[in-house]
Amino acid sequence: MCDGSTDLVRMNPRTSSPVTALTSGNLRGRARPELIAISADGFLQCVHPPYTHGASVYTQTVQSNIAAAHVMDIDGDGQEELVVIMTDRVVRSFRWSAEDSRLNPINKWEVPSQISAFSIGESVTSLCGAEAWLSQLAARFYVCVPFSGQQPTVTYPQNKELGSDVMLIPFRSHYIFIMGTIISNIVIVANQKEIILTNPGWGVAAAETVRHKSFSCIVTLDITGMVLVYGYNQQSVNKAELPPLLCFNTFSYATYLTAAISNDVLLIAVMGVVGNVVVYEIPVTTIASELKE
Repeated sequence: MCDGSTDLVRMNPRTSSPVTALTSGNLRGRARPELIAISADGFLQCVHPPYTHGASVYTQTVQSNIAAAHVMDIDGDGQEELVVIMTDRVVRSFRWSAEDSRLNPINKWEVPSQISAFSIGESVTSLCGAEAWLSQLAARFYVCVPFSGQQPTVTYPQNKELGSDVMLIPFRSHYIFIMGTIISNIVIVANQKEIILTNPGWGVAAAETVRHKSFSCIVTLDITGMVLVYGYNQQSVNKAELPPLLCFNTFSYATYLTAAISNDVLLIAVMGVVGNVVVYEIPVTTIASELKE
């Protein structure tokens, strides 16, 4: 939702449950993206910034225990859907119905074990549509859930040396999220090849992916507050490892980060345990020049 605007959205609380998932997108087919907040009890709020009054907020109750959410067109029909990851091994998708004026459930998938991390990206097999890769806690495999309607598949990494705390993601990932655990490395899969993002720091607690027209970025935060910025493009496919392009330290009690590109600047927001947020700016030209070296 990073379009350069500076709207502040502060709505009156309608539930005592904390917000556990926050995303943005053109979920209801409006003029511009909306902000979607989902609470632990399943209370969903959807609003167009700027917030003016209570009637401008759409609300609906969905399933409880949602840990993360993402909005994108997962089936290529031109309409964006809401994908949510639950804390009980379940993935669900919803689509807005103009006729019913509500979000209707579309699909539900259940995986064998607890989800430790997941990514949503373009299909690496069919090259059309999207799929979710669900890393399983303490397991050396991930479950691929195609949004095309095909059955989920279990996939093991080709590299036998990869441990059970590694997160595998598709090359064209749109969203990645770590589910309250620690991972050692992120591995990109492209053309059936595995590219390891080398980690000079400690365990990774949070990560985000950002797509630019000429490259993709992955930003990670480790348990000591070290932030690593990786960049890759089509020329990176033949590499076995990718070192970070940039590295810096934020506060040691940081727990979460997110990132976006706006006006040719990579914005990285880091949040601490007490709710404080620091935003860092990196010119896109800096990342592009590092990729060329």
